[in-house]
Amino acid sequence: MKTCSLCASEGLFLYSVPVGGIKYEITRCPACGHLFRGHAEGELAIHGGAMDTVDDAEFFNNRFLKTVLCWFARCDGARLKKSSGKSCPRLLDIGCGTGWITAQYARCGMIVEGLESSGVRSGHAMRYPEITVHQVSLETFIPADGGAYDVIVLRHVLEHFEDPVSRLRKIRSLLKPGGVLFLVVPNLDGIGARVFKERWDWVLPWHWQFFTPASLRRLLEKEGFDVGWMGTSLSPISYYYTLRSRFPFLGKSVLLSLIVAASFLLAGTLCNKNDVLVCGSVKRP
Repeated sequence: MKTCSLCASEGLFLYSVPVGGIKYEITRCPACGHLFRGHAEGELAIHGGAMDTVDDAEFFNNRFLKTVLCWFARCDGARLKKSSGKSCPRLLDIGCGTGWITAQYARCGMIVEGLESSGVRSGHAMRYPEITVHQVSLETFIPADGGAYDVIVLRHVLEHFEDPVSRLRKIRSLLKPGGVLFLVVPNLDGIGARVFKERWDWVLPWHWQFFTPASLRRLLEKEGFDVGWMGTSLSPISYYYTLRSRFPFLGKSVLLSLIVAASFLLAGTLCNKNDVLVCGSVKRP
């Protein structure tokens, strides 16, 4: 039995996902419905390598995808700046990776810092002069000037924490009263997760948590945040790679994979059930 990190209830085994010869058990909490995974022997070697690579963080230098995501990031940045109520807010991007998305926030007129524990990725992020990069983990991070932030961003980071509750409490301590917390996580309530289940592309061995809008809202409200907005967003690659990697007959045809992936994207957009969950919340006084 595994214990739910959101409500501390005992979870029930749902299914296992084999990756690299290791079986990862996915568990559902019967009390709150949250999905999470437990430990698996040999997993540390996989996690260490996966979180210290550059190619995937740079989207394999796919210029089209990076251009699209930079546009989304600038839209997010403009919204976050407006939500902060400040003319030049101070923003911290936790898990900033190689920095190319973080730099978009700075270009929206904010003072931006990035937090990245990977030495390889933080080294790449330091190439952007408009952001200040700290190579340190969230657990040990202390702002140099002792100050707090107007905005904190976690893009595809919260699901990587085995204990999201303690991390959110640390994040809350870094935010000013009324500060904005912006989260982007895979959406377990999306069409992709519902159709593909354990074959869904976001079921990765380095993901500990699998959030729905309801479970994410419950966690945030429990930890002292008021949810301001929540919705779903397009993921340019998730359906495409899910289809090509999980279904060999589709993998043989790029065109067919793109057509099917586009159908999922359209349906997800119309139903607000896309693969990525986007949430903005405010720290309570």
